Amino acid sequence: MRSIFWGALLSGVLLGGAALVPDSLWAIVLATLAILGMLATYRFSEKKVLHLFTYGLFFSLTAFYWLPDTITLFGGFPTALSYVVFLLFASTSAIQFALAAYLAKRFSDPEEFQWWIFPFFWFLGEFLFPRMFPWGLAHNFLAWKSFASLAGLFGTYPLSLLLVLCLAYLLDLVISIIENGGIPHDRLLKLFSGIFLFLALGAYRHNLVFEESRTSPEVKIGLIQGNFAAAVGADPRNLPVIVQRYRELSQVAESKGAQLLLWPESVINSWIETQFQGRSIRGTGKEPLLTPGRIIYGGMSFEHKPASEIEALRRGGYLLDEEDEYEKYNSALGVQDGRVLGMYHKRALMPFGEYLPLASTFPSLRKLSPLSGNLSAGKSLSPLSFAETKSESGEVVFPEVRAGVLICYEDLMSGLSRQYAKLDANILVNLTNDAWYGYSHAQKQHSMLAAWRSIESKRALARATNTGYSVVYGPGGETLKAIPLYRPGFEVVAVPLLSDLSLYDVVGDAPSWIILLLGCFFIIRSRRFIATS
Repeated sequence: MRSIFWGALLSGVLLGGAALVPDSLWAIVLATLAILGMLATYRFSEKKVLHLFTYGLFFSLTAFYWLPDTITLFGGFPTALSYVVFLLFASTSAIQFALAAYLAKRFSDPEEFQWWIFPFFWFLGEFLFPRMFPWGLAHNFLAWKSFASLAGLFGTYPLSLLLVLCLAYLLDLVISIIENGGIPHDRLLKLFSGIFLFLALGAYRHNLVFEESRTSPEVKIGLIQGNFAAAVGADPRNLPVIVQRYRELSQVAESKGAQLLLWPESVINSWIETQFQGRSIRGTGKEPLLTPGRIIYGGMSFEHKPASEIEALRRGGYLLDEEDEYEKYNSALGVQDGRVLGMYHKRALMPFGEYLPLASTFPSLRKLSPLSGNLSAGKSLSPLSFAETKSESGEVVFPEVRAGVLICYEDLMSGLSRQYAKLDANILVNLTNDAWYGYSHAQKQHSMLAAWRSIESKRALARATNTGYSVVYGPGGETLKAIPLYRPGFEVVAVPLLSDLSLYDVVGDAPSWIILLLGCFFIIRSRRFIATS
């Protein structure tokens, strides 16, 4: 039993290790071994729930080792309290693993091992269990494009199920050979036929998207990465130095042919009224560029709350200071030749950094985390659009760009990118400041998870970040160009503009719900479970 415990612990560390080398062959190898370890732990352990909890705990401790420093830096928590929060996070995340083991054991036939039961309940947990970081087993296989491309059809949750099912079937097959002798050729044929069909479908779709990209209009994006430490960027006194570096890098990028510049999240840490939408900001001191050009950049905007709402806050004791009279947003602004074409306000805010959970109900909580923000969530979603321009001869010199903007970890949410695709966005843009993660693996992990949005919605994804990882992913999830971590720089990238919807854009998570219902149906129909405890 002790060997199973250590095996579960090691397998959890392997899965965490896969998250530290994202979008690589090593991630695929480590994740495959880790999934086999998880399946073996469930199959042979007499304390399945405890050992799978251990597995999940050490996965989170390994994969998200950087979280305590981020909590301290981003939320202002004392170091000791940050580690307490980290352990609580890891323990809570491990419940998903333990719950899958408990449910699989509860609904399995006690007389006969059913290899498919645990994979189904793992899928159910990955699909429904709430998580701060929406990771899945399939995310470790981004480098395997024939496999990853299937996300454009079904999303990532069914891909995780496919992985666990295939490896569970293989493990059951190997154990059967060891116990009974002989090679069951019919079972091998079923396994490899199924794998071949899915990979052939994925390869076909990947090639189809690649061909569409070759014939689509292109825009030359200028990614700009300033590389300022979190404390430097957060101090408004440093704004002139920050903006100057971004302007200098932008001038060089434009000289190399950049048609649309991207600056990161909150790069201009100075408040601007939302009323400037549709107006020029020339001469206000808040313009990103002093020369003509197109740009999407991250800023901070505000607007006054209605008088009736302010009075209600005052009566309820929630109006602590004058700032509470305003709605404050983490925003992205689209500007052309000094005029604000549009604004997008971040909708999914980061807890403890951009807002403090429950602080609106219990204002005194702000004293525990004084560095936590007090931002409001945006209420609408629409692409930032730049009109097509033509030369005097009628040649298109700049194609129409409809950018679906995602700020920070909104690029981890497939629902937002699908909404943008349905709103006819032809490119996804992510503005991020991951400097809060320090020198860690978090930047690459964030980027790896974001890459799946490009595959799911068949749209290129351009990520402009402060310290990295600034990268452009093609519609198939392939890396077109990237700027190295932790250094200032720029890249000019010709990015395809695709408008057609993927199957996943249309049906969303319907395949996952169908799988869930079918799985429940077959479990109930088989009647191979104990009806009462």
